[in-house]
Amino acid sequence: MITHCQRLLLLIIGLIPIQVFGQVSGSGQSWSYTTNSYTFTWNLTTDLATVSREGTERFFWQGGLMPAFWLQSSEGESHYVKATVEDQLSLSDQGGTLSFTLEDFGSGQLTVQAKPWGIRFEKITVQWNDQAPAIIGMYFGTVALTEHDQQIVPSVDLPFWPNWEGAGFCVPSAKGGPIQSYFRKWDFGHANIALGNFGPSLGTPYAAAFPRPMYSAAMGGYGNWVVLGAGSIPEGAMSLQIKSSRGSFHFLYREDLWGAPKGLTRTWNDPLRLTWAEDAWTGFDRLFQSFEIVQDSVQHQKSFWNTWGDWRRQKFDIDKTIDFANEVQADRFVFDDPWETYQGSGEPNFERFPQLKEQIQYAKDLGMEVGYWQTVGWVDNPDSLGLTHDDLILGKDGKPRLANWSFNPSDKAHYCLDPSSPRVVQFLQERTRKAMEFFQPSIIKLDFAYALPNPNVGAPRDPTLRGERYGYTLTKIIAEAAREVNPEVTIMHYSIHPLMRSVGDLVSLDDQGDAGNAEEAGHQQWSVWAALAGHQGTAITASSGYDWTVDTENLLNTAILGAPSAVLPRDIDGKAVPKRYLNQRKALFRWHRQTTGWTPLWLNSDRGDLDKPLTLRCWGRLETIQGKQTLTALALRDEEIDAVSTEALPVSQWDGRWALISQDDQAIDQSDSLVCIPFDAGQLHLRRRQQPQQVIAVFSETSKPFEAWTWQANTLKLVVSEEEVSRLLGLLIIDTNNKN
Repeated sequence: MITHCQRLLLLIIGLIPIQVFGQVSGSGQSWSYTTNSYTFTWNLTTDLATVSREGTERFFWQGGLMPAFWLQSSEGESHYVKATVEDQLSLSDQGGTLSFTLEDFGSGQLTVQAKPWGIRFEKITVQWNDQAPAIIGMYFGTVALTEHDQQIVPSVDLPFWPNWEGAGFCVPSAKGGPIQSYFRKWDFGHANIALGNFGPSLGTPYAAAFPRPMYSAAMGGYGNWVVLGAGSIPEGAMSLQIKSSRGSFHFLYREDLWGAPKGLTRTWNDPLRLTWAEDAWTGFDRLFQSFEIVQDSVQHQKSFWNTWGDWRRQKFDIDKTIDFANEVQADRFVFDDPWETYQGSGEPNFERFPQLKEQIQYAKDLGMEVGYWQTVGWVDNPDSLGLTHDDLILGKDGKPRLANWSFNPSDKAHYCLDPSSPRVVQFLQERTRKAMEFFQPSIIKLDFAYALPNPNVGAPRDPTLRGERYGYTLTKIIAEAAREVNPEVTIMHYSIHPLMRSVGDLVSLDDQGDAGNAEEAGHQQWSVWAALAGHQGTAITASSGYDWTVDTENLLNTAILGAPSAVLPRDIDGKAVPKRYLNQRKALFRWHRQTTGWTPLWLNSDRGDLDKPLTLRCWGRLETIQGKQTLTALALRDEEIDAVSTEALPVSQWDGRWALISQDDQAIDQSDSLVCIPFDAGQLHLRRRQQPQQVIAVFSETSKPFEAWTWQANTLKLVVSEEEVSRLLGLLIIDTNNKN
């Protein structure tokens, strides 16, 4: 592993790729802004922006920022038109308004703001001349191809090309099987990386649920990153378009197929934000923190067990799955697909589950709340629902478009609802109300907003509901209808972006199907990016993979993230799940943090870069309690322990893997009730303010005083044997007479 000092030395002598492209230069009018140790410089005449470290003119990212359009004129001809800044400027140190022209098509204004976190494009307004053209696509970061360029690029189908340049890209979980987030600039080749809801239908490589929609991406590398993203939900399908190592933002409209809004004035509110940092995670965090942050209620931070682990294997014995969920002490039990007669019907499938109503009550009688799964935009039999072609997404041929999770024409596909239709809105509202009445749920799992037709093949009739607003609107209709019935219901979704907070209460890591056979590494990737949501105050559930044998690693991350949940099967190839695995699950279901809002403490973990993998080792959860940063949870692995500075930590020595979780609102070393969960045989040296009154060994069915501990020099030493690990849930350290 290359250390920071070694990296600097290698950069100096040129043995690893350097992220610098050159020096700021050029003629014309420029605007510069410095914040957070970086300088943003924008040559407004040439539309060339750069970002460099403060105090140097050597930049690590460059590209254009003026909006550009691929248009179809009223005569049916296609044109590339890029906004060109006029001479009249009104930019101050804090920003201002630029006037621009769009050749013969119109003119407009761009309002720019300099913020403590970076740059905000507050508004773009365009006034079209005579007749409004149809927008095929809108872009940030493109330039017209010169004759010389056309001799080099591998395709001249379009007269323009991306021009954002950096050493590489970071798009969280852009690739699955195994999951990958960092890419050198040439790794993608030519790719369309979906940043919103159109991963399977528009993006390469395939991208499904968590952590999307992201509405953002990062460029740079080797300790310097720029993060760019939308400040509002786009009305085009958003992607990072990469060609020949260069990138741009593409918003696909296809108004040439589906029609444009009426009027000669077009406005985009908050279309782009930029920020920067020494690492991509901090850059994304800084971008997300630029939005209004509202902390989720702790009522959403509950554990649950999902039937999908069994039902995906066609094992539909609900009673046994409910009993299993009760055994691991889940707070909630979620009925997944296929509880309905068909996807989207909202009608219980009593032919498959004749006792479904009684089984819902059975779960409740055991003390669990219940929930249900729902696809947001698919139906199988629209006629039976009172829906017609007028309520569905149609192709240019007038035929209904069909969709499935992968858009594979060999697989079963579904009709897609158009939220432009009042009948569709009414149907979704009534379907939600009926399901709420039937289940009386505390949680709804919404799915497949990412599996809807892209604008190339179909779009809502209402132009204001197209692009990324399509899936968002469907989700919003369902969420609002559910909250009308029960304002406290939890709406579960997958996006870590703050723009999705209004329609979702709980962010779930998806199952590890996207990770292929690399669930451990995949869950680490997702946990790092989920921490961005944790810092926003979002309730998080950590989900699971399908493989019990790697569940330990998932649970170590869960101890930091928040509430556990699972799509695991209730057996392993027909055999009982080993007690050791069950006990580890029970421990997290019983003792997880039930608060929201925290900051990660990375310790010896790596958030990744182009020259180092994203890896979780030891890390912690910092919560702000009474105005003070408080370490309330700690995950310990015995890899590269020498890289952990323990001076400021409540632990001085350990071997094996441990999760430490405070059971009150005090720090680990101050807590009156602290649980230590051993995942391996080993020892733990824990600094404490005083000798504990009790150390209790908690088992599945009982508890007893734990004997293998000593107290010396304000340090509590715990020793756990292999035999004890297989039976223990955890060790509860009590400093008062209260027990959890």
